Amino acid sequence: MWVTEASDDGGNYDNGIEGGLKLAVNMHKLLADCNANAYVFWLGMLAFQNNEALICTKSDGSLEFPKTYDVMGHYSRFIKAGYMRINVGVQNGNGLLISAYKDPQTGKFVLVVTNTGTAAVPLDINLTGFASGALNNYQTTASSSGHWENVGTVNPNSSGVYSLTIPAKSISTLEGNKL
Repeated sequence: MWVTEASDDGGNYDNGIEGGLKLAVNMHKLLADCNANAYVFWLGMLAFQNNEALICTKSDGSLEFPKTYDVMGHYSRFIKAGYMRINVGVQNGNGLLISAYKDPQTGKFVLVVTNTGTAAVPLDINLTGFASGALNNYQTTASSSGHWENVGTVNPNSSGVYSLTIPAKSISTLEGNKL
């Protein structure tokens, strides 16, 4: 199953994190809950500001990259063709939406974590069936200015558990390699 021509053509233009989180929830539901294997956004760019495009043109002709652009990148930039969605068991997720994907050939894997809440949420990740080294952590928040900002690495503790905090109203991508 795949989804085509998805966009948000209703309401007022929203280039901020709320618009981005709306897309993140939609993508998570379709990919993780409904088991879609592709998600195609309706329109790459428009010559004006509208929720239907990932990139918009401002009145002065300059480009604007709304948070929806960054959210789409958390899925399309890090989850490559051929990756398979893998099961995620969540205990007391405090409202986090978590999905995971793995390259069956190389063992490279990606976790996408969305926090739509107004408070930061602590998260412990315990990998089952394989081990990994440090995870690269990329985030988009209301205040992030770069695309998929690399906020550092997360190392496992002596028990192999990765502990981090997912900021309020954010989407994070954790990328690692199977050892």
